[in-house]
Amino acid sequence: QALCWGHNFNGPVGTGSFGGDPPAPVFVAGGLTFVSVSVGARHSCGITTTGAAACWGMNNYSQLGIGTSGDQAAPVLVTGGLKFGTVSAGESHTCALSATGAYCWGRNDLGQLGNGTNATYAIPTLVAGSR
Repeated sequence: QALCWGHNFNGPVGTGSFGGDPPAPVFVAGGLTFVSVSVGARHSCGITTTGAAACWGMNNYSQLGIGTSGDQAAPVLVTGGLKFGTVSAGESHTCALSATGAYCWGRNDLGQLGNGTNATYAIPTLVAGSR
């Protein structure tokens, strides 16, 4: 299980509740086992032992990849069932690598998803030319 700590207003620590800013490591809620975790500005994502991506925390730009907006205080599996080897949480977007290419989701006003648009995506979208 993953351990997180710190500012938890939007749930990026993953305790299952908002707030409470733990000053020492606490287990991330939900019972998933992670092989890696990436922390963004106000959200976190991890890769489970099965290769699934799960994210939690602030979701104002759909940076959790769960198909909707709305903050999550515990990990939620990313939509689409893709298997990933690595994930990187940015400020308001997230990107991950799979065997079929690079995928990103979330805020895209500056083209940060790399798919040739400036539209926000609530689920993983393939980065242009990454296959």
